[in-house]
Amino acid sequence: MRLAEGKDCLTVLDFVGNSRPEYDFESKFRALIGKTTTSVQKEIEDDFPHLPLGCSVILEKKAKETILENIKRATSLNVNQLIAKIRNFKHQTTLPLTLENFISLNHLSIET
Repeated sequence: MRLAEGKDCLTVLDFVGNSRPEYDFESKFRALIGKTTTSVQKEIEDDFPHLPLGCSVILEKKAKETILENIKRATSLNVNQLIAKIRNFKHQTTLPLTLENFISLNHLSIET
């Protein structure tokens, strides 16, 4: 692929592998995606429709499953993680910070 005519380079990142369960995939992908009105989970499920022009992320099926499972498991937050997510909300989306938007973007539930 990197030798294709007109192709300057190919960058392959393999950071899924045997990652620790507490590894934060969500913030890594949010940095790639930038501000959107959708969650990182939805971006991954839909094969990254909001990446900058000329960029693409292609995940192997197993890597995609691992990352999505990691993000789903990470929804149990401690107080410090919750505060960090609230502070970073404006950097992750163009949506206004409301309870509904926060819960939706972070795939959280307010049920006990």
